[in-house]
Amino acid sequence: AERLGRNPDTPPLEIKGPAEVAKAAAAFNLMQDRIRRYVRDRTVMIGSVAHDLRTPLTRIRFRVEEAPKPIRDKIIADIEEMEAMIAATLAFVRDASSLMAREPIDLAHLTAGMVDDMRDIGTEVTTDSLQSAPISGDPIALRRVVANLIANAAKFGAR
Repeated sequence: AERLGRNPDTPPLEIKGPAEVAKAAAAFNLMQDRIRRYVRDRTVMIGSVAHDLRTPLTRIRFRVEEAPKPIRDKIIADIEEMEAMIAATLAFVRDASSLMAREPIDLAHLTAGMVDDMRDIGTEVTTDSLQSAPISGDPIALRRVVANLIANAAKFGAR
């Protein structure tokens, strides 16, 4: 059970020994096969959805070219962020065991940018002075985390 929990692709258990042990091993092997199929099916579905999102984003990119420059630049930045998320999702689907890219990031700078983005879409959000906070991490995942934290703070926080 411990080995299966760490890696669903581990070789199946040998079915041997007393009847009760052999029956338990067979049940574990069946469970392992079901988990493996479930993960594979979900991974394929996620990859398909991520791939399908590219088409509407491309249409939006073409349509936004007519927008005034200040808003166009912000919309294009949002589209590029979504395209990066899609690319990361597709990369995950290609190799579910790969580690995310880590880069040096200033968390304060990232947070300030996300606060500005949230204000641009009408979210009432303020920050105190932010001190530089250099870290190493996946920029796409960190943007998603910070955006979720800000959105939740704005929605559920006390004013």
